[in-house]
Amino acid sequence: MTFEFLIDGYNLLHFAGLARARYRPGELERARDRLLTRLKNSLTEEELTRTTVIFDARDVPASNDRDVQRPYGMTVLFSPAGQQADDVIEELISCHPSPRQLIVVSSDLRLRRAARASRAGWIDSDSFLDELDNRPKSSGHPDREDKPTGPAPQKKSTPVSDVELESWLAEFEDVDVDQIRREVRDEQRAKQTESTQPAKPADPLPGSSTPTPSESNSAPPADESRREAEGDPPLPSSEPAMPVDSDELSFWEARIAEMFEEEQQHRKRDDHGDRPQK
Repeated sequence: MTFEFLIDGYNLLHFAGLARARYRPGELERARDRLLTRLKNSLTEEELTRTTVIFDARDVPASNDRDVQRPYGMTVLFSPAGQQADDVIEELISCHPSPRQLIVVSSDLRLRRAARASRAGWIDSDSFLDELDNRPKSSGHPDREDKPTGPAPQKKSTPVSDVELESWLAEFEDVDVDQIRREVRDEQRAKQTESTQPAKPADPLPGSSTPTPSESNSAPPADESRREAEGDPPLPSSEPAMPVDSDELSFWEARIAEMFEEEQQHRKRDDHGDRPQK
């Protein structure tokens, strides 16, 4: 089912933040144009052809003398002299052949009651604007002004409290940053050496003798047998070391340096505060 919008123009203008207590010459007309432009940028072309906006007879443009306007495909009406926009909207609701296809956009209680009496739909102006703002920018017009796309603003870092600083310093007090850096370099060199070694053949060469799985499992290596005979402890298993992420290491190095610097600043301030005043 397709719906038609009957919009209380000045009511929606107020909730859109475009209304003023007093208007200088031409300001009210410019506010109406901004409201109609916002509707054009939010409604589809089909919805625009089924939208009627009714304004009170205030500062009517002299060029049309209350004639029907059709900006962007919408229908814009001004109430006759001596009547309000609410009177026109009530008349349009009562004369419509299918009022259930109408959606009245207004926060006026009088229009809400008129819509309910005729079984027409109703939505307040504030909720209507929220729905327009939450619409995806996919089915509109090519001349819409989308929000600028760019890098998201960086969030400000939360300052570290004295209690957190003390706990971090106690946790990483014995950390040797140079030792960690040397270990990472050694692991990277070992990985490069392993990658340059030739791969072992998948199948044994003809004439070569390879131990069967049962023999390899039952007979320990010669070095290990000799160590067991002499009573030495077995060699530790050579399991691959867990790789260390260089980005994570850089983060912790910078974080530790920041915490030590903050601690030194705290101590300087404490020393300065404890000095006896002359």
